Amino acid sequence: MSKKFLVSLLVLVVAGWVVGCQTMPATSSAPAFTPQKFAEGQYAPKVDNFLVLLDRSQTMQGAHKGQAKVDIAKEVVRRMNHTLPSFNYTGGLRSFAKGSCCGDNQTDLLYGMGTHNTSGLDKALMGITSAGGNTPLAHALSASSADMMDTKGPIALIVVSDGEHQDNSPVMAAKVLKQKFGDRLCTTTVQVGNDPAGTALLNQIASSSNCGLSFNADDIMSAAGMANFVEQVFLGKVVPKAAPRMDSDGDGVYDDMDQCPNTPKGAPVDSVGCPLDSDGDGVFDYMDKCPNTPRGAQVDSRGCWVLAGVKFDTGKWDIKTQYYPMLNQVVALLQKSKSIQVVVEGHTDSVGSAKFNQTLSEKRAKSVMNFLISSGIAGSRLSSRGYGFSRPAASNDTAAGRQLNRRVQLRPIK
Repeated sequence: MSKKFLVSLLVLVVAGWVVGCQTMPATSSAPAFTPQKFAEGQYAPKVDNFLVLLDRSQTMQGAHKGQAKVDIAKEVVRRMNHTLPSFNYTGGLRSFAKGSCCGDNQTDLLYGMGTHNTSGLDKALMGITSAGGNTPLAHALSASSADMMDTKGPIALIVVSDGEHQDNSPVMAAKVLKQKFGDRLCTTTVQVGNDPAGTALLNQIASSSNCGLSFNADDIMSAAGMANFVEQVFLGKVVPKAAPRMDSDGDGVYDDMDQCPNTPKGAPVDSVGCPLDSDGDGVFDYMDKCPNTPRGAQVDSRGCWVLAGVKFDTGKWDIKTQYYPMLNQVVALLQKSKSIQVVVEGHTDSVGSAKFNQTLSEKRAKSVMNFLISSGIAGSRLSSRGYGFSRPAASNDTAAGRQLNRRVQLRPIK
């Protein structure tokens, strides 16, 4: 073997080693980054587990915007690591590359799977000091199946890569994972760089899970961009519990629908919380002492059909002609409402003996009834009754009250 051949062979071996493994430039410290915090109580985890697949192959040694792509990939994961809120995620980090730099394995689990620990994941990222070899993404996706096997709950699988120099095998591997883990798995991709073929491949991988997302590292390096990434991949907004609907007046209609607040408890109301007036006499049912009064009848504050304008001389029961027009209105109303039967009720104040007032009330009631009969109302529809001063409408202690008590009222009966 000639000396010239040995020298040539040595050059080829060294060149192969250089291509297979390049050491990344050392950095004194990670770039400054202040993560954006999430408001406490407004978010809940929508995944319980995450696994990052980080590309450290030869193409990731290339530059993007003046920085090695593998360094950008590591920084994306670091910023994600520091932005994640503390929700006891189970997490892991797997790298992939095939070459002398990266050992005999095409992919290695560098961290996890275990309870997420910020410093532990940072330490694993710092251990990635070289990049080289080809890109066994499909192999890494297949290997992740074992990593996720013992997890419970939803999983976020995050692929950080430039997507370059790939065939369709990673897409097929991603689909196999989806078939295995079903709706538990959502695959998200983060592209480092802007290679069009890489973009297309990574989009297909994300789409394979039906719930995956695609990002570009350039868009999520800021604090706001990374917070948006973490929110979309890891978090769901907590829907605040609706304040209990109140029904302050206890009428069965909620306050936000109640058009008549402060209705007395127990009063019958309609669908908007307003008291009912079933007979349309202007007095609500809960106040109406004389229900079923025909429409148009003159009633008092209690809803009773009262001949308020008909007055009798003291101790008398005959009806003066001046009150005929008022009584004729009652006749017209009864002729219109032919199905109604009426009891004519006489009442007095408390002046005089009970016996005297009882007789007087009966005679006054009968006088009104006889007027109605003489005006064409069938006697079969009418009856009369006197109550003396036993049913006062107001207090007998005042002149005004006694005047209200000297009355004749009509009580409809069906």
